[in-house]
Amino acid sequence: MAAVVPFGSRYVLVKKLAAGQISELFLANFCGVGGIERQVAIKRLREPFAANAELVRVFLDEARVIAALNHPNVVQIFDVDTVDGRPYFAMEYVHGENLAEVIRHGQELKHPLPLNHGVKVASRVCGALDHAHSRCDGRGNPLGIIHRNVCPANIMVTYDGGVKLIDFGYARAVIRTSRTQPGLAEGALAYMAPEVLEGRLITPRSDIYAVGVVLYELTTLRPLFRGAEALARRRILSGTFPRPSEVSPGYPPELEAIVLRAMARDQADRYPDALAMRSDLEDFLIGHRLVSGSLHIARHLRDLFGVLGPAIRLPAGAPPPPGSRPRAELIIIDDTEETGEEERTWPEPDPPVGGGGS
Repeated sequence: MAAVVPFGSRYVLVKKLAAGQISELFLANFCGVGGIERQVAIKRLREPFAANAELVRVFLDEARVIAALNHPNVVQIFDVDTVDGRPYFAMEYVHGENLAEVIRHGQELKHPLPLNHGVKVASRVCGALDHAHSRCDGRGNPLGIIHRNVCPANIMVTYDGGVKLIDFGYARAVIRTSRTQPGLAEGALAYMAPEVLEGRLITPRSDIYAVGVVLYELTTLRPLFRGAEALARRRILSGTFPRPSEVSPGYPPELEAIVLRAMARDQADRYPDALAMRSDLEDFLIGHRLVSGSLHIARHLRDLFGVLGPAIRLPAGAPPPPGSRPRAELIIIDDTEETGEEERTWPEPDPPVGGGGS
C-alpha cells in the first residue's frame, strides 16, 4: 500500500499486514475527536466473499468470540462494523512477532528462546485458554469456547514482553451463529489432538494438547509432528513420539512430566483444565529458581530482532528526537548463556487444514 487510505469515517489504512483465505489484515490508525489517534489492526472480509451469507456469519463469529473475552493474554477487539458492504472488526495492534518467527529466527541466529522464557510463554497461553474455556455470559451460562487452533503462528510475543493468543477463527462457542461441519478437522495439523483427527468430541483438553506440543517444541528446539501428512497423522493418532529427554539430554524430568501429561493420548489422562497446567508450569519455574517475566522476554525479543518497540515516524529530513542515540547503542543484550548446541533446522509451518478461519 503506497499511501494511507481512508477507511470509513474513523480509520485510515496504513499497510496490509497479511491476507488469509477469506479475510485480510491491515495496520490502521483510529482517528478520533480532537485529533486523538491510536494504532489498531483491522481485519476485513475479502471482497469476493461479501455476498456469501455463510462466510459473513463465519467472519463475524470470530469477532463475537473475541468480544466475549477480556484477558491480558488475549487480543482485544474495539469495533465491529461494515464499510462498502464488507464487514470488518478493529482490534488492538500487537507490536511483536509470532512465536513461529521467534523460534525460526532464534535458530538462524543460534540464539533460541531460553527454556525458562519458553515455559513462561506457555504458562501465559494457558492463562488465556483458562479464561476462554471458563467464560460465561451475563446470566452465568458457559460460552463453551474452544480455540481449536493453538499453534506458534497464533501466539504473539510483544516487544514489551507480553504474550497474546490470537486468531479465534476456528473457535467453537455456543454464541456462534455458524456451525462447523461435524468431524471436520480444522487448524494446523501438527498441533491437532488425536480426537480432532478422529472426528470425535473435542473439549478444552484438546487445546491443552496443542499447548503441550508447543511447549515440547519450545523447550527441545525440535519440531515434532512434521513431514509427510500421512506420517504425522499416524504418529499423532498412535501417540508415538520421542520423549523430550530423548532429543534433549539433560531435559528436566519435572518439565517432561508436564509435557507428557498435556499430550496424553486419551483426554482423561491430560490436565483437567488449563489452570492446572499453568499451575504446574509456574511451580516448575519456582522450584528450579528460574526467573522469567515480561522484562526478560522483552530483552530477548529486542536482542533477537534488533528493534525497540513501535517506530517513531518523523517527517523526511527532521532531526532526531532530543536525547536519542544510535539504534545500535540501544539494543539490550540478554544475560543468558549460549547453549553450545548444534544448529537445528526449523521448517516452514504446515498450512492450515480445512477452510474458513482467517
